[in-house]
Amino acid sequence: MRRFPAAGARRFATLSHDALHALDSHLVADPVRAGLPAAAVRGRKVRLAALMGEEPYRALTGRLMVAPPSRPLPPELARPLIAAATRARQAGKARDSVQPSPSP
Repeated sequence: MRRFPAAGARRFATLSHDALHALDSHLVADPVRAGLPAAAVRGRKVRLAALMGEEPYRALTGRLMVAPPSRPLPPELARPLIAAATRARQAGKARDSVQPSPSP
């Protein structure tokens, strides 16, 4: 398994080093998939450049860069945040799955 510097991070690990290496090898062997990681990086760089052209995002980035390191969120404080995110995600899925009724 990969080494994780944060205490408790290992429980979130799902792939061993060998499995990750095999996955990487598979992506490189397939010519269609081989370019996907590079394309994703290029897309992220383009998106970041576009966002940095807008003042609110530049201001947020600046605040994040000077903010002190964060600390792990205790489970009792994380639970309400996770529950709210789950409810919002489920509401979005429910809203997306509703088809408009045909007009008469």
